[in-house]
Amino acid sequence: MRGDLLFSGWIDQNLGIQNCTKYLRVDACSYLENANNLFCFNLFHLQERKKKFEKDGEKFYSMLDRHLHLSSKKKESQLQEADLQVDKERHNFFESSLEYVYQIQEVQESKKFSIVEPVGASFSLSLIG
Repeated sequence: MRGDLLFSGWIDQNLGIQNCTKYLRVDACSYLENANNLFCFNLFHLQERKKKFEKDGEKFYSMLDRHLHLSSKKKESQLQEADLQVDKERHNFFESSLEYVYQIQEVQESKKFSIVEPVGASFSLSLIG
């Protein structure tokens, strides 16, 4: 009799684990599909931000190169204006680089919270239920 109870408990426990893993697989697949869609959307924005960053970098470095090759025979006002333009482009380039780094961090965080957190929560709920 005691062996039957132990065997019955073992079967119930294994069936519970099988049901749990079945639900976990379904939940995980739906979460992963949603996370993948979100990740692709974020990657598109990241690629756009990267293009803007590269474009701003090219503008800045080409302007800096032209500025370094300016003749010293130019008027002081022209040189000051060129300095202001370089400073403006440098500011735009630095701002663009910060936005690009921020977008990279956003994608990394969204991967973490759209994949790891929901699957972990689903797993915890499956074990409880």
